[in-house]
Amino acid sequence: MEVHHHSHGHGAKNWKSYIWEFAMLFLAVFCGSIAEYFLEHKIEHDREKQYIVSLVSDLKSDTANITLTIKDFNMANPYFDTIDMHINKIAEKYNPSLMYSLKRILGYRDFITTDKTLQQLKNAGNLRLIKKQQIADSIAGYDFQVKKFQITSVELQLQFSKAFEDYQSLIYDNSKDSIKSKTDYLISTDIASFKKYHNHIKLYKRLRQIYLLRLEELNIAIKNLLALLKEEYDT
Repeated sequence: MEVHHHSHGHGAKNWKSYIWEFAMLFLAVFCGSIAEYFLEHKIEHDREKQYIVSLVSDLKSDTANITLTIKDFNMANPYFDTIDMHINKIAEKYNPSLMYSLKRILGYRDFITTDKTLQQLKNAGNLRLIKKQQIADSIAGYDFQVKKFQITSVELQLQFSKAFEDYQSLIYDNSKDSIKSKTDYLISTDIASFKKYHNHIKLYKRLRQIYLLRLEELNIAIKNLLALLKEEYDT
């Protein structure tokens, strides 16, 4: 006897089934996209916050060092006044006040910006993470002040080199024996040389004043940026 096997299939799908499957697939893809978007948004927000915290740390370090540098520069001002008063008589006799003042203006407290975070933001294209335009503009303004200061810093260093490293050694013997004896301490007694030397010192003094101005401008930019970051990010 033959046994007949009957098919028990569900038959062809109707249009409602296709629409339902499409809707479910679309919903799954849409939800996945939304989840990925929010995840990327959270990651970028977290990175933005990390950069801001690091930037605040750099700025606080800078403003503290700027305060010390300004104080150090201002303490040297009286020595320049003494030099202006007595340098024209340098060839007449040994002047301890003049020599002491010349030593006191040798060198200065250099300020170097703590800009590791700023460079990371600029070089890696991470400024795009700063979503608030006001913050981005303020950071750009701070960066501009940094560049102005750095230009002046180079100019000051060059003039310092001319006035002291290159020229002062041609004027007087700074050896211990010469200074101790207070006689024959001058290498040259040429008046024109003294005037040129004094002009180098006056230009050095002027560049120090510009350097201080740039420092104060930078300090104002830092404090304004810190206040804005505190307001916007509660740092």
